[in-house]
Amino acid sequence: MNLIESLPPIRRARDFHLYTENNQRILDLWRADGMALFGHKKGNLILKMKNSLEKGVLPAYPTVELRRLKKAIQSWLGELSEFIISSSLSEATLLLQSTNQPYQTLHPLDPLPPDGLLLIRLPLPLSHAPVLLATVGNTPFPKELQDRGDSPVSPYLLVAATRSIYDWIKVFPQLEEVDYSWFDRGVEKVKEQGKKVPFCREGVCLKFNGNLQNYPKQFQKALSNRILLSPTIERPSYLPLQVSDGEKALLLKALVEVK
Repeated sequence: MNLIESLPPIRRARDFHLYTENNQRILDLWRADGMALFGHKKGNLILKMKNSLEKGVLPAYPTVELRRLKKAIQSWLGELSEFIISSSLSEATLLLQSTNQPYQTLHPLDPLPPDGLLLIRLPLPLSHAPVLLATVGNTPFPKELQDRGDSPVSPYLLVAATRSIYDWIKVFPQLEEVDYSWFDRGVEKVKEQGKKVPFCREGVCLKFNGNLQNYPKQFQKALSNRILLSPTIERPSYLPLQVSDGEKALLLKALVEVK
């Protein structure tokens, strides 16, 4: 069973919370695998998407928005040697597999390696968001990808991706200003009580370091306390940038190890 299927139907989302159809509030530590790291409904992303949709160009016709997205990517990841835009994660994966070359998948928080062939996820919380196929360092760009070029992408998705990148560039420096010492102190208090929190914190990320077989139970325990963890054990959860004192206590309680 996919753990995310345990989540009740969500009616709306704002900042670091999800709201169910019964108006139950859930603290979201998954945030679409970090694609909504800085919260839901942030910046003017939705307004930009609405404006694009109102222009009526939904099919993936050639558009100036592709050039604007590439400019945003260069502002964000200027160290890339070459890149093309793929229309989806599934398409990008198939294209890279066809090259028979090793590649690495990067999420927005991941640092660029010095060398290699990359699949780069954009900070856009949409399941059908475009992605990048890129090289960095001295790695040559595969000829198969070079000949193929950019995939057709709907203008509204290009607009959304461009806006999300500029929003990320603007807000990213704030991560260094967030104080998570409350979490570390809370974990120490849990340890003093003879209990364990099977997560290690690396900046904003929470990585599970307990018994892998126990993770589904850990996920369900957190969800019963209105906390959504990453539904994939290989991927981290993300602490909220803003959280109330009551939610801090609830979060630490939810993360105590399940036996």
